[in-house]
Amino acid sequence: MKRYPIILVSLCLLLAACTALLPQTSAPQEAGDTSTAPGGVIVEEVVEQVVVSGPSPGTGEPTTVEIVGGDEAALREFITRWMSAPYSGQQGDHITIYLGSLPPDLPYTLPIPERARLIASVQQTRFDFLQLILDVPLSLEEVVSFYEQSLLETGWQAATNIGQGGGFVSAEMGLTYCLGEEKYLNLQAGPISESTTDVRMYVQGTEGYSPCRPASGYEDGISPLIPTLKNPPGSSMTGGGGGGSSDTDAYTEANLQTELPASEVAAYYHEQLQTVGWTLLESGGAEGHAWSYWSLTDEKGEEWFGTLILTKVPPSSDELFAYIRVAR
Repeated sequence: MKRYPIILVSLCLLLAACTALLPQTSAPQEAGDTSTAPGGVIVEEVVEQVVVSGPSPGTGEPTTVEIVGGDEAALREFITRWMSAPYSGQQGDHITIYLGSLPPDLPYTLPIPERARLIASVQQTRFDFLQLILDVPLSLEEVVSFYEQSLLETGWQAATNIGQGGGFVSAEMGLTYCLGEEKYLNLQAGPISESTTDVRMYVQGTEGYSPCRPASGYEDGISPLIPTLKNPPGSSMTGGGGGGSSDTDAYTEANLQTELPASEVAAYYHEQLQTVGWTLLESGGAEGHAWSYWSLTDEKGEEWFGTLILTKVPPSSDELFAYIRVAR
């Protein structure tokens, strides 16, 4: 499991709202005025705004934050107090919030798409932690494609130790990349609209848990045979996922919400399974459900068989149960 300072992750949801409310220290601008920072990042200054909304992945409904009363000084005091230690004796730290800008002299490169709006960055020395909040004028799929390419081009490598096995994941669950064994980056994205995506980028040192170091302890050799399966666009995980493994089989399951028929969801997963070398043996289905049977080979050349089952309950609903299993 990835571990981030929880208070920062939760606070920055509000910080995104507060940023739009706080006038900058430069000369006042009319609401909606924009300026462009280095790298083509838009910095937006909104002087007067009381209610703001943000994405709420999976539900389609925005999260609304309302701030009543106060002024710029009160908001800054609130953020400072919230992020400071609530009791004495806690390890010292220094937290810097950059509204609309990156920290200066970063020792690594963080790609930012053209015309993206940088809302804020939060830097924390104790955890060697940095968070960026961005609005990107691209679809979710375009954001994922941009970062899969640009992170590699700037020296980051896809993490290989992010847990045992794969299974069903939402595209909003993000990407994990490493800069050697020193730092790791997790990127999470969720659609605000068809053409705008909320992007959260977290960079952290590798003290303690790290997906950038070889795994230690017990790790079965079966769970990794199940690849990561991204959900189709417009769908989301609603009930989380679960799974298990023994010496002879492994499985994972998830509850999804989607308006797509089971057959279209199956076709989306089939393409991903074939990409990682699974061979389709049989498939079928009817209204509301689909199934398929596969063969695959592990690193030792031994043959395994996979089963994928998708079922809507009831068939006309938007709730879909997804299950995938690998066995001898």
